[in-house]
Amino acid sequence: MAEFTERDALLAEILGDVGTLLKAVNLLEEILPNQTEEAVKHLTEIIGSIEKAGDTYKLKADTYTEALLEESRAQLDKEIQAARQHFEKNVNDAINKTITGYENTVETKFTNPVKSLLNSIQQSQHGLMEKLLYAFIGGLIGGITGVVCITLLEKLIN
Repeated sequence: MAEFTERDALLAEILGDVGTLLKAVNLLEEILPNQTEEAVKHLTEIIGSIEKAGDTYKLKADTYTEALLEESRAQLDKEIQAARQHFEKNVNDAINKTITGYENTVETKFTNPVKSLLNSIQQSQHGLMEKLLYAFIGGLIGGITGVVCITLLEKLIN
């Protein structure tokens, strides 16, 4: 906005100077009537050129401003993307660290004691099965021995 104000001030100053020149030309009209019309035409052309220069300056300033704005947007987008990636990495690292901590806690507090308990149960089952097998075999031998003894006694008695 400051550029437009400066441009307007510059144009106003130039137009003021041109106005002074026009007054001088009008005075010269009385002195030099034929040359006055050509001087007015020339001054009008100068005013047109000044306005074109101002418009060109405004267009170039707008183009430059747009280019800077686009460059700033692109840089800001890059910085936002980098910040997002940094944030996501930090969050992922924190989540992975937390999960690892929970895994270690679960393993030390639950998995290892359960494994130990299962091993004890398996060892107890093995010992119990062994004892039951011995008892079964002992009962079987005792039963067979009893049947043999009864059969022999019956044969002896008869």
